[in-house]
Amino acid sequence: MSDRAVRRAGAAAAIVGAVLGIVFNIVHPRSSGVGSVIDELRLVAESRIWRFDHFMLMWSIAFTLIGLVVIGRSFDKEPAASWGRVAIPIALVGGTLGLATIFADGMAVHDMATDWVANQSDVSLASATAVSQVTLALFTALIFVFFGLTPLLYGVAVLGSDEYPKGLGYLPIASGVLGLVAGSIQFMSGISQLTASILFPISSVATTVWLLLMGWYLWKRSAVPAPSAPRGVIG
Repeated sequence: MSDRAVRRAGAAAAIVGAVLGIVFNIVHPRSSGVGSVIDELRLVAESRIWRFDHFMLMWSIAFTLIGLVVIGRSFDKEPAASWGRVAIPIALVGGTLGLATIFADGMAVHDMATDWVANQSDVSLASATAVSQVTLALFTALIFVFFGLTPLLYGVAVLGSDEYPKGLGYLPIASGVLGLVAGSIQFMSGISQLTASILFPISSVATTVWLLLMGWYLWKRSAVPAPSAPRGVIG
């Protein structure tokens, strides 16, 4: 497969990942009682789309990772190329945390919550609470790495490049800084309305919009092959 074909595939993956992320984050069930384990467990157990929603978010992260890797490799000139190489492994770590969070929340928490609602036992509640706390820790790490460090590094790469609009560098830097702040606050103080309902949603939406735009620009850049040198001309 040619480099142009890989870039087009990566651009398409970034667009698909962003669209899936937007759609299935919108329909993701949410409770009004942030920080209430009981409310959250009831919400999970009673939701009809919880597992399917997380299944689709899993695919969103998978496509997003492909897109981020290809975007990181799309910087041809320095210093952007070096920053792209730094950003790729951070994105892979963040994506791994994202998948772990999705699997824990979509499967383990769902099964534990369903068991507790059916049995109403203290043991079931304790088990579900423990799994929820592990999931919260993974989610906090996800915010810090995938929605903090990752967009920040890609933003620096874009600003060091003349291949993308500069606005596509400032947007992920701003969303990345916000993600780092949200992850730090949540690590120190636990989940709250500030992090869960304000800081993280703004950071994640901004990062997702940036990914969508980057995929579109990369698709345009790779849509037309570079002109070849005329015959008889040595380049």
